[in-house]
Amino acid sequence: MKPHVLINLRNEFLNRKPKKQKEEDITICDCQYDSNNPDNACGDRCLNVLTNTECTRGHCACGSDSKNQRFQKCDYAGSSLFKTEGRGWGLLSGENIKVGQFAIEYRWGVISWKEAKQRSQAYESARLKDAYIIYLNADESIDATHKGSLARFINHSCQPNCEIRKWNVLGEVSIGIFAMQDIPAGIELAYHYNFEWYDGEATYLWDDNDDRYSVENVPLYDSDNDELRSKSLNAISPNMPIAEKDNEELLRNAGAEDLAGEESRDADGGVGAGQPCSRE
Repeated sequence: MKPHVLINLRNEFLNRKPKKQKEEDITICDCQYDSNNPDNACGDRCLNVLTNTECTRGHCACGSDSKNQRFQKCDYAGSSLFKTEGRGWGLLSGENIKVGQFAIEYRWGVISWKEAKQRSQAYESARLKDAYIIYLNADESIDATHKGSLARFINHSCQPNCEIRKWNVLGEVSIGIFAMQDIPAGIELAYHYNFEWYDGEATYLWDDNDDRYSVENVPLYDSDNDELRSKSLNAISPNMPIAEKDNEELLRNAGAEDLAGEESRDADGGVGAGQPCSRE
């Protein structure tokens, strides 16, 4: 079966309207922009970064150079879709990813907790093997089962190289996948699922060796004996980062269906919750 992928659109809210960030709710950092050192604009010491809150465009002294608008700009690490041996699709790093770096956002349909429970039980009854429901907050979850970002193809590992972090983006909670360690190009991305299956049976797709696959002879971690070993796999465009212009061709090569939508913006050019991201 072809994987279904949503490329550009941000989360779609299926149980309510997306929030509109009020002026009084915008958290403004105290960073001072240095035109001689733009790479440090809203860096690790930014007050908003320290609280996992993105700076709102138009309300930050660092302007478009702010490094704390990664979700809004879809500032993802390069990655590529590939077919694993016996575990369906996976996602490979398409570049060297540094520890703490934002890899990709997990997104699509935001649903209520009640709906998430009903869907999980329905997927279990239908014996659907690949369900992608992830906990968002106390009241909501994200369901990327039928379509979603490429993050839905990241597999589980008990020895993960990535982790989930929740960020406040324009007043909404967003889920990002971040590197827990330096990840060389060509290594499969993986995080711990922390399985919670609503009255169903959780299925673990990893064998006792807990392998993470990679292309060619890139080392793999073997949790049984703490040694590095290798496997050879044919990846789909394994070394090609996924830029916006590359998505259509990459997913066509992967046999994936392109469900991208048109971009839309607020009147001031900003991106609100529920809208496509922008790289400006």
